[in-house]
Amino acid sequence: MTRTHHLVSFSALAVSALCLQPACLPPQPAAAAGGRFAPVRFIDGAHQYASIPPEVGNFGDGNFTIALWFSSTRGGVMLSKRESCWGGLRTATGEDINLTDVRRVVVEVRTSVSLTTLASPPGLSDGLWHHAALVRRAGMIFLAVDGAEGASMRIVGSLDDPTQTPTYLGVGRCVAGAPGANANSDSRTCFVGRIDEVAFYWRALSRDELTASARGLCGP
Repeated sequence: MTRTHHLVSFSALAVSALCLQPACLPPQPAAAAGGRFAPVRFIDGAHQYASIPPEVGNFGDGNFTIALWFSSTRGGVMLSKRESCWGGLRTATGEDINLTDVRRVVVEVRTSVSLTTLASPPGLSDGLWHHAALVRRAGMIFLAVDGAEGASMRIVGSLDDPTQTPTYLGVGRCVAGAPGANANSDSRTCFVGRIDEVAFYWRALSRDELTASARGLCGP
């Protein structure tokens, strides 16, 4: 049986399950906003983030897919699982999915033996809904945006994190003042915008599935 963790992030039913917590600054009420398929909560930068249990996303050396919908005009860290920004006591496996200030989705994936960076075309901080998927398939890892497979690279090594670091939505350990961060940070910022329909699959979605997801014909 295929294992799937499917999280409708920041919906009224999912807030408590996702552990909505303050980050960087004292918490403020999250404003209701339209989601991709249902109402969601607007992530207002340093005020909001969600955490996902550490065991989610430990894919080993097998195929996987991490998918989400996002809408923003400002960007920031959308999803992150890493023990520390840099200079930590250990080098932990994990991934970062960021919407950068140059309007691209940039992904970093660190396995047990390698570091891979992928970037999308620009133009994604337009306030519209976009679908992003990080997929490992047959020794390659690639980033698909709005159903189109883009940048890809060969990948080796395991994606199992021994440090019990959770996955965060809306913040990451390279953001100054982030939860669990060490003293190091870089220019990454807390996310401002909406994230919806976050899903983790222990398999690689097919090209047809990615296209159908981006068209809203099925879940991510």
